[in-house]
Amino acid sequence: MHKAAKTAVLFVMICLGLTEFPAAQSVEHSRTKSAMDDVITTLFSAKGFAQTSVSPDGKQVAWVENENGNEAIHVSSVNGGNPQRITAGGMTEGAVAWSPDSKQIAFFSDARDGQQLYVVNASGGKARKLTSVKGFIASPG
Repeated sequence: MHKAAKTAVLFVMICLGLTEFPAAQSVEHSRTKSAMDDVITTLFSAKGFAQTSVSPDGKQVAWVENENGNEAIHVSSVNGGNPQRITAGGMTEGAVAWSPDSKQIAFFSDARDGQQLYVVNASGGKARKLTSVKGFIASPG
């Protein structure tokens, strides 16, 4: 088992108040997949969500999802359907804000020139860069 995975499992066990640790595994047993390996796989495959935002008309929802260490924006109907990725091409995108008519989404992206504000049609398309700020910017609204 990878050292980082062992550390993560130990951390989870401590958080859950587990005080009994598995006995040392034999070399033969360590070559087979164990229940602990399943737990580790599940822990590392979980997706994290940083933000959700329902459109003002209540028909769509946008969310920021952690994907392999990067943040990505997705949009879908509140009734389900296939989520659509909204992007300006950056590695980290988030801070979603809807336009009052629910037709556009403003968000931050690090696609060009650091973290900047972009806007895109909620139905998709090419994002348009709105700012060229040097330094820090807060959340869109």
